[in-house]
Amino acid sequence: YIILLLTILTFGNKAMSQKSGIKFWAGTGGPVFNYSDFDGTKSANSGFIGGIGYKYFFNNKLSLNVGAEYGLYKSTVSFDQLRNSSNETDSEGDAFEFITSTKYHKESYTLNMVNIPLTLEYNYSFNQRFGFYVLGGAKIGLPVNTKYKTSINSLQTTAYYEQWDLTL
Repeated sequence: YIILLLTILTFGNKAMSQKSGIKFWAGTGGPVFNYSDFDGTKSANSGFIGGIGYKYFFNNKLSLNVGAEYGLYKSTVSFDQLRNSSNETDSEGDAFEFITSTKYHKESYTLNMVNIPLTLEYNYSFNQRFGFYVLGGAKIGLPVNTKYKTSINSLQTTAYYEQWDLTL
């Protein structure tokens, strides 16, 4: 997994040290995994991200940031009813619509990642108190552990033959 980063922040505090050194960060939250053609309930459970990095200043405006971080991401999606269909052909060559229906379908996904961010940062100061910085780079994510759970109360499959108006 590769995640591209581009961040522009204005009115940063000039009091930030412009010396090379180690930095730590931590946060909560996390992404909601994207489901296409979604008609149900989804939620992002609390996640966590934290890391350690090294910031090296080439001069008072330009620095290189490299680090290692751990991320825990969780997401849940549920549907009261879910229906999917596809056009198929049976062993006798007759076309039919294959239909799958579920009642109360729930999926949970947990992802543990080790990320390696590498960014370049440009700082500009308006005065002693205010300025801005631009941060851009890449983050390589390595999945360490994933858990995926699906539960369904009821699953029904049917075949509909349109030419005979017949459902099996």
